[in-house]
Amino acid sequence: MISVSRVESDDQIAGHLGLEPGTPVLRLERLRLRNRQPLGVTVRHLPAGELPGLAHHDFSDAPRSQPRAPPYPSTNRHTHNPQAP
Repeated sequence: MISVSRVESDDQIAGHLGLEPGTPVLRLERLRLRNRQPLGVTVRHLPAGELPGLAHHDFSDAPRSQPRAPPYPSTNRHTHNPQAP
C-alpha cells in the first residue's frame, strides 16, 4: 500500500459511485508487483462512510503484493478504478 487518504469526491468519481459530489471517499493507492518487481500502481476510490477506520488501518506489516485490509464486506459494487478501460 502506498497511501490511503480521505478526499472529497469530484463529479466523475461521485457519478461512478452513485454519490453526491463532495461526498467523502477513501483513495487507496497501491503498488502492484510481478515477480517482486514493480508492475504498476492502482488507485481505488471507496465510499468513506461504508469503511469506517480504513483510513487509519496500519498496512505496514502486510505483504507488498497483497496488502491485508480490515475484514469488511466486499465493496466491489462501489469501487472505481480511473485507470480501467
